[in-house]
Amino acid sequence: MLFRFRMPMESRQTRKTIYHFSALVTERRICGEYETPKRPQPHTSYDRAQQSMHFMIYVHAKMMIVDDECIITGSANINQRSIDGAKDTEIAMGAYQPYRLSTKEPVRGQIHGLRMALWYEHLRKLDKSFLEPESLEFVRKVKHSVEEYWDLYACESLDNKLLSHLLSYPIGVSSDGEVKELAGLENLRTPKVEFLNPNLD
Repeated sequence: MLFRFRMPMESRQTRKTIYHFSALVTERRICGEYETPKRPQPHTSYDRAQQSMHFMIYVHAKMMIVDDECIITGSANINQRSIDGAKDTEIAMGAYQPYRLSTKEPVRGQIHGLRMALWYEHLRKLDKSFLEPESLEFVRKVKHSVEEYWDLYACESLDNKLLSHLLSYPIGVSSDGEVKELAGLENLRTPKVEFLNPNLD
């Protein structure tokens, strides 16, 4: 997932205007549930994923909420090719609430309510800063939460129960713009993947 935040130029520093997230899930073992009789080879990525019940979430659906006023959602990519209906076999819908746009008060309709509900689902918390997602305070709080959840996910213990499924994408950016993988990747229980393509400059 990619979120872009617009900020005053004087506030822009590394990783403040663009932030990448990962979506993962931790499932809980249920007493008496079915278990496959054949176990994976020990100490493999598959074995570690089975033990920890940690799995990546692959999201095909797309959704964009603009200023709590308009929403586009569906399977189509949000671009001309996918949405104009002449090429890709995808579907999308757009909606807005016109009676919510005619006042100077902040928009607080159903689209706003959906955005707030989604943040709660992703982070398992709400904060007054979520009312102003363009603010630096909001970005800092979300950044703190997703990095905290990443640290829990990437630590050596397999017993961590994640409350949130929104984590920081495991890359770091130095003050001079160099992109690196975060520490802790060696402990991942999911199949090993390269988060940075070594063939790209």
